[in-house]
Amino acid sequence: MASPALNWSSQLSVLPSSVIPSTLIGDKILLPQSALEQLLAAVSSAPSGSHQTPALTGTQKPHVDVSWASAAPHQNPQPQLPHPLMFRLFNPKNNRFSHAAPLEFSAEEGKIGISPLLRDALGIGEDVGMNDAVEGEVAEDEGVRITVVWKDLPKGTYVRLRPLEAGYDEEDWKALLERYLRVNFTTLTIGEVLAIEGRTLAIGGNRKAEFRFLIDSIKPEEAVCIVDTDLEVDIEPLSEEQARETLKQRLARKSAGSSGGTLKIDQPANGEVLPGEYHFYELPEWDQKVPLVIELGGVDDGDEVDIFVTTSKHHHKPRYDEHVWGDSGSEYPKTIQINPTNIELVDAEKIFIGIHGYAPLDIDEGSEQQEEDNSPRPYSLRITQTEIQDMELPTNTTTPPGPDYKKCKNCTQWVPNRTFILHENFCLRNNLVCPRCHQVSKRGAPNTHWHCQQCTAHGNNAPRSLRKHVSIYHTPRPCPACTSSSSPYIATNLPDLAIHRATTCPEKLILCRFCHLLLPQESSSNHAELLLLGLTHHELTCGGRTTNCHLCDRIVRMRDLDTHVRNHDLQRLSTPPPVMCRNANCSRTAKDLRHPNPLGLCGSCFGPLYAPGYDPGNVALGRRLERRLIRQAITGCDRAWCRNGMCKTGRVNLGIAGNPAQGVSVADAMPLVKKIVQDLKGGGGELGLCVDEGTQKRRRLAERIAVESVLERDGGWDVYWVVAAVEEVGGSEEDEGAIRTWLERNAVRRRER
Repeated sequence: MASPALNWSSQLSVLPSSVIPSTLIGDKILLPQSALEQLLAAVSSAPSGSHQTPALTGTQKPHVDVSWASAAPHQNPQPQLPHPLMFRLFNPKNNRFSHAAPLEFSAEEGKIGISPLLRDALGIGEDVGMNDAVEGEVAEDEGVRITVVWKDLPKGTYVRLRPLEAGYDEEDWKALLERYLRVNFTTLTIGEVLAIEGRTLAIGGNRKAEFRFLIDSIKPEEAVCIVDTDLEVDIEPLSEEQARETLKQRLARKSAGSSGGTLKIDQPANGEVLPGEYHFYELPEWDQKVPLVIELGGVDDGDEVDIFVTTSKHHHKPRYDEHVWGDSGSEYPKTIQINPTNIELVDAEKIFIGIHGYAPLDIDEGSEQQEEDNSPRPYSLRITQTEIQDMELPTNTTTPPGPDYKKCKNCTQWVPNRTFILHENFCLRNNLVCPRCHQVSKRGAPNTHWHCQQCTAHGNNAPRSLRKHVSIYHTPRPCPACTSSSSPYIATNLPDLAIHRATTCPEKLILCRFCHLLLPQESSSNHAELLLLGLTHHELTCGGRTTNCHLCDRIVRMRDLDTHVRNHDLQRLSTPPPVMCRNANCSRTAKDLRHPNPLGLCGSCFGPLYAPGYDPGNVALGRRLERRLIRQAITGCDRAWCRNGMCKTGRVNLGIAGNPAQGVSVADAMPLVKKIVQDLKGGGGELGLCVDEGTQKRRRLAERIAVESVLERDGGWDVYWVVAAVEEVGGSEEDEGAIRTWLERNAVRRRER
């Protein structure tokens, strides 16, 4: 098809950055309303036949509007703009260019709003559009004017990024880039610089940082569209010196000791962590019926090492401001018990453990931060699966351990009467007792015991542990992910912030069950549908798309698909079992008979026995059946494939003991035949009628599948369900996969009855 004649361009003045909304990021721009009207007019005036399929470049897929394709030739369809809309921006002052996509058509007439990234790409200063002669007023005619041209870009296939600084180290570049590019960009242009927010793992870091990358190479052209395409991304160093520096920093982090790894139950792990650093461990296997006990010990006196725990459902490693379980206290060993009934363990595949070398978070003027020791801090980590039993020391109980014990009024310990006077004299002379918590300390030693003035917490190793306690539990913390929202969250302390970021924070990452991408869950609410379905706000919106049910091909909303499939499953379980043909060699059911025959045979097996005459009591039918059975037993069917045990030919082919070639006499066959006919009339028994080769093969296939399925889930299927599947799908060996699929969707297993 010819390229659409969508020719649109305009000269627009750049709005100053002071009036640009914070939501204008990436390659997004604001255009005036007249631009949208002109674009619609340009599409309407395009030659007929060029609307439906724009010219394709590279791997770009054709844009087809369904309403146009289905419209009658004499109808005049409404004009449709290509999706997505993309424009080429050109700065005539320095001949620099870039590409963008519109966020809104809400700018002033003759003006354009561009994002900070596009300002840098086009070489436009931050004060462009401001008139110094008029205080605070926007210049009307003196601002930089750029040329905006509609552009049809090809789908991108490859991008090479080069970091502008050494030491960039992210846990999951794929998830970070997918999220950043999907939210902020429609186009990419060679030479632009991407500024991506992430976390640095540099020594003393693991804090939020900005990663800056140069777009060094793009395929198939110098500018591409990245919507609805698979993009291969390579990250290569800018120079050999930068690569060496990055490697040096990574080795420096590893040289501090163990940096984490995989844990097993009852297998301790030892390591040394630097202040501000994290060591991450994962526990892939554990008994989910027994409580987990995670213990952190082996910490030297005066050191501060914290432990944080989360599960794989949260898609992030545990940190001091984002975790599910944690202990930031100053008493060791630290123990975290996770009960098997905890809802956080539901569907959790792994447990992540973060060991954090504490470093002060708040640095104020005049504080004693220079006294902090930056040497590695040893620790020991161990996971067991036993109940924690709280044991009380007998020396501090209210009940004496024996009748000859007396309680010391100074240290509150129970002491034997024979040594009480000696103990009391020594205790009053050498020990000091805290009047609030009754902790005993040695007289004359440095007084490092402290009590918080805002809560009941207390400890030792003042002032370091006291500063840590105040910083963690009594310092408000804003959520770093909610600062740009209309209602930023201010946590009362770090544990409150960690709970917020792990539960209700709009920027909490979730793996969407519908689009299967790591995305922010967006704002939470008390919407009834969200609570009943257990969905996040993003999943409620994303799940509103429709799809076809793989069972009935009905169009269903994606968030309702589980309920819809469950209804299919309930219908499957309530389906009555199929009625098999009573011929033991047949591979059909009796479902197609308009009026069931008295023998319980399918139409194919009953056809040779049918007679149109009046037969009250089915006497004539019984005689016809007797004659056929006797004829089979005496003369056989002369078919080489026959495996019927009630047929002379079948007995020969089966090699039954004796001399089957001689057959049986009428006198021997009559009693057996009469008994079979009598059982059939009474509603029991089976027939052994000869069938064609295809029917016999299908029956043998059904019996084999039924036997093999006994060892499968829920005991497999009975033979009558497999016979129904063979009749529905087909009976060749190539159809076995389709037969099993039909059974999974429609049949009831033995243990499901």
